[in-house]
Amino acid sequence: MDIFSKFDEKWGGEQNRTDTPKDILNVYSDILPDQLLKFWKVYGFSSFGNGLFWTVNPKEYDEVIKEWLDVSEYHPVVFMRNSFGGLLIWNTELEGIHYLNVVKGESRVLIRSVSMFMNRVLTDDKFIENDFLYDFHQKAYEKLGAVGVDECYAFEPAIAIGGDMDVGNITKRKTVPHLYLLSQVTEVVDLD
Repeated sequence: MDIFSKFDEKWGGEQNRTDTPKDILNVYSDILPDQLLKFWKVYGFSSFGNGLFWTVNPKEYDEVIKEWLDVSEYHPVVFMRNSFGGLLIWNTELEGIHYLNVVKGESRVLIRSVSMFMNRVLTDDKFIENDFLYDFHQKAYEKLGAVGVDECYAFEPAIAIGGDMDVGNITKRKTVPHLYLLSQVTEVVDLD
């Protein structure tokens, strides 16, 4: 059985694919687990589920992640994001996958195994609904269209400053600038 079989069953093929550059694979070959590198080789930097989540080039998030997490003791590697800017991070200190929910201001370690993450966490309807805001994603997709490779959906005003989680408050923003903005107004609660 392929290590990504349940993931494939749930999400089908990738969309908006860009092959992962060899230099990125080389840079991260000593940092990331082999299964995550294999995922990048198989799927590239792509979106899944009409843009519900994206595999990303971690270089694009190296600076902004420092605004969210204390990175003095480890090198966080952002490898995936969801359509609302939530970040999935390889935590080099714990050797596990860490999730930063930027909408709710929550941070937690999810799991250590990449194959379990792909085949259990990313296929779990409860996780997808609660953490990736699936229903809001679907409504925003219908209203605004898919987010682009450098975009995310955003609640305006931000939930952290009293905004409501209402589909009428969703707009599209450039992901990295939006993450910088949210980092200034969002207090992150560590759920571990």
